[in-house]
Amino acid sequence: MGTMKPAADDDQLRARLRLELVESLISSGDIISDSVASAFREVDRHQFTRVNDVSESYANRSVATLRNESGEALTTVSAPWLQARMLESTNLSAGMRVLEIGSGGYNASLISRIVGTTGTVHSVDIDTTIIGYAAEALSASNSGNTTSNIELHVADAWDETLDFDTDFDAIIVTVDSWTIPSIAWRRLRIGGRIVVPLRPFGLPLTISFRRQSETVLESTGAIWSGFVSGRGLGSRPNSGILMSTTDGDILFDAEGEPTDAHWLVSTLQAKPRICRTDATFPAGYSLSRFMVWMLAGGHNVGTLRTHDGKRTKAFPWISPHGTPAWLTSNGIITLALHESNSTNAFDLFIYAYGQNAEDDVARMRQRANQWADSDLLGSPSFQIEHQAQAASASTGPTIARGKDRILLSWTPPTDGRNS
Repeated sequence: MGTMKPAADDDQLRARLRLELVESLISSGDIISDSVASAFREVDRHQFTRVNDVSESYANRSVATLRNESGEALTTVSAPWLQARMLESTNLSAGMRVLEIGSGGYNASLISRIVGTTGTVHSVDIDTTIIGYAAEALSASNSGNTTSNIELHVADAWDETLDFDTDFDAIIVTVDSWTIPSIAWRRLRIGGRIVVPLRPFGLPLTISFRRQSETVLESTGAIWSGFVSGRGLGSRPNSGILMSTTDGDILFDAEGEPTDAHWLVSTLQAKPRICRTDATFPAGYSLSRFMVWMLAGGHNVGTLRTHDGKRTKAFPWISPHGTPAWLTSNGIITLALHESNSTNAFDLFIYAYGQNAEDDVARMRQRANQWADSDLLGSPSFQIEHQAQAASASTGPTIARGKDRILLSWTPPTDGRNS
């Protein structure tokens, strides 16, 4: 029988993996500030992941900590690169008051290290089990006395009755959200930052905002990634077009004009026209960026995804996480990236369905090449108006969600070239 490694050896391994992770995040540009780097160096991630494999705990990817009966993740410890970017986007500093929506303990502990003993962290989750996990992990972590500035709450951040006796300098939301949490409109100070996964038109997008006034948020950046679905009052209502097939359901997630579900299914079951474009994208590139650019240009864009989180035999190319799609006048186009002959690059392929597939391919190919020729420059801009009464003056896409109105535009590169 083998002998157990001394605890000191385990501590050394965890410390080494933690520091290697930090150096990787700095090298990739996900960590840019000393305060965020220090927090990642000091907080033990393995205390919060609830897995036995320490290497898994310090891998640069998310770890599910609670699943439902069908195996779908209800909550995760987010990927370190994503947590780092969200922390950087809120410009946290010592003494700040921060609200985290969607708990787990690790992110709250990182925030706690950054704001220090003069700051405060309130972490809210709708699930009592998650709050229990967070409390247990925080007490066992290596964060020391800094966890004394963390308060855990079982609550729904979209509940109009929820309130705190302080305003917040920053709010970090770690669940996919249909609208801005109502607590943010009551307690985020003017000039404060909020970062929230809003998934506009079904596209996985986490957006950081600065509060400009009582009723307006202006975006300051976007991260091309989503989160697990929120629950409670902030969860996404049953929207989009649900299409039933012989071996599973497909959802077309969009916020444009309604489309007939039967037409969509019959169109997608036809043989597609497949075309490789001249557009090449770097490894790790999210097609959501290209699709948001298309949206800003007035195209009816959304995502196709399996409804139950599993791939279907009928449409194996549709991802449970969402496959970008573009509705044309008489058809539908889906996009996919396939590994290129070039090192660390991927070619864009077009799959066109419908009566005018040839014409649709030509149009999409032109748009894709135009995008690639622009060197992927420019960025999306979002504005959220709360309880807006007057009609919007925006010429770009507008999304109505509850009491909020989301306006989208595309900011061209600073040298004046169009993307």
